[in-house]
Amino acid sequence: MQAIAWLQNARVLDGTGQFTERQNNLLDLQWIIERYRHGDRATRLFVHSINDTRPCHQLRMTAWASLLDALSHEHDVLFIQSAGNLRDGAGNEPNPGVAGHLAANRPYPGYLLTPSARVAAPAQSLQALTVGSITSAAWQDGHRRSFGPEAQRPSAFSRTGLGLWDSVKPEVVEFGGDFAHDDAGRVLPCPATAPELVQSTLHGAAAIGRRQVGTSFAAPKVAHLAAQLQSLFPQAPTLLYRALIINSARWPAWAEAAPEGDRLAILRHLGYGLPDLSRATENTARRVTLVTADSQELRNQEARIYCVPVPPALRDPANHGRVRIDVTLCYTSMPRPTRSTKNGYLETWLSWKASHLEEPLDSFIRRATVTPERAGNYPGLPWMLHEREDFGGIDGANRHNGTAQKDWVFVENTRLPERFAVAVQAHKGWNQEEGGGSARFVLVVSFEAVDGEIAVYTEVQSAVQIELQAQAEARAPVVVEVRQRS
Repeated sequence: MQAIAWLQNARVLDGTGQFTERQNNLLDLQWIIERYRHGDRATRLFVHSINDTRPCHQLRMTAWASLLDALSHEHDVLFIQSAGNLRDGAGNEPNPGVAGHLAANRPYPGYLLTPSARVAAPAQSLQALTVGSITSAAWQDGHRRSFGPEAQRPSAFSRTGLGLWDSVKPEVVEFGGDFAHDDAGRVLPCPATAPELVQSTLHGAAAIGRRQVGTSFAAPKVAHLAAQLQSLFPQAPTLLYRALIINSARWPAWAEAAPEGDRLAILRHLGYGLPDLSRATENTARRVTLVTADSQELRNQEARIYCVPVPPALRDPANHGRVRIDVTLCYTSMPRPTRSTKNGYLETWLSWKASHLEEPLDSFIRRATVTPERAGNYPGLPWMLHEREDFGGIDGANRHNGTAQKDWVFVENTRLPERFAVAVQAHKGWNQEEGGGSARFVLVVSFEAVDGEIAVYTEVQSAVQIELQAQAEARAPVVVEVRQRS
C-alpha cells in the first residue's frame, strides 16, 4: 500500500519528554513552521501532541495558544492538537489525577467535567483542531475493569471543554485508549484497550505493541484523515480540511439517544464527535456535501449568502422521511493576544445563520443583511446549538464562540424550503476601523437522508446543475452572494 503523505519529525523536547530550562518552545515552534512550511515538502499539517499539565486559563489566550492561532492564519497550516491528559496518579488537589478524583469520591465520567479537567494549553487555541480521546472497547477481568463501559465512551484521562470563551473544545475525538481500575480504586494500565502503536525495538520489545494511552495518540488518527483530504485536494486551503473533518463528525449512538439534559456534558466530552473518512471525502446516494470552492474573504460588517436549491422530489410527501442538515463554518483571522474576549481577540469574527422552514429567499436576505427584522410566521429550524444558548437543543452552549462553528438539525423533508440559504456575517473585532479587518472562511453544507426513500445526491446534483446553467445563461454568479454594509 502506498503511503499518502511524508512524515517529518521535529524534536522540541529533551530525553525525558520535557522542555529544557534554556529552551524557548515558542521560538522553536515558529522556526519549525517557517522551515517545514516553506521547505521542499511545503508541509501544512502539524501534529502537536504536547500540552501543559494544568487546565488552560479562562481569561486570556496564552502566548503558546495564540502563537498557534497566528501561525495558522499567516502560513495556511493546520495544527492537530491533543486535548491533554489527566495523569493516572493522585496528583494534588488543585490539579488531581484520576486516582485523586476517585479518592475524593468523584466517579467517572463526572470528574472529567470538573474545572481541573479542562483542556490543557495550548488546546484552547481557536484555530487548532483539538482532539480528545474515546475508548475502543470495554474490558473486565475479575475485579479489574476499564472505565468506559463500552466502545466510544470518554477515555478516563481525556480532558474536556468547554474551552476558552466557551468555545467547543475538543472539536472531535478519536480512539486513544482507556485506563482500568479495581474495586479498591487503584488506577491500572489497560493494554487490552490501548491503541496499537509502533514502538522502539532498542531493548528487545516488539515493533508493535499496546502499552500507552493518551490524547497524543488520538490526534495522529485525525491527522491521517487530514492527510487523506490533502492528497485529494492538494491545492485547497487547510481551512477546508478542518471544516470537512468537523462536518463529518458524529456523536456515537449512546450519545444521540441520551436525554436532552445530558447533551451539554456530551458536547464537553466529545465535541462534535468522531470524524469519518467516507463522510469527509465522498458523497453517496443518500448524502451530498457542498463546499465553497476556495477560502472566501469578508471584511468587517459584510455578509455573504450561499443558496442551495432544494428540488421538489426532495420535498415530496411521497418520499416522506427525515433529512439531517449539517452546516460547518471554519474561519481564520489575525489574533491579538492581549485581549480578554473572543470579539477583541480576533481582528474580525464571523457568525452564520440559516433560512427558516418554508421561508422565501427574499425574506431571508432582508433578515440576514439589511435589518434584524423578525422572520414573520416562518418557524426556525430546531438546531442543536443555535445562535443563542437558550434557543438550541443543547442548553448552555451556542455555535458562535469559536472559529469552527458547526450545527446540525433533523427536519421532515416536506418542511424544507425551496431554497436553503446560509448567511455568513462579519463583525468588528479588535480592528474597529471602517472598512478595516477581514477574515477568511470555508463553508460546508451537507444533506443526508436519515430514513425514507430520498435519493439526496441525485436530486440535489440535478437541481444545482440546472441552477448553474440558468445562472450561466444570465451571466450570473455561480452562487447567490449578497454583500451589505451596515
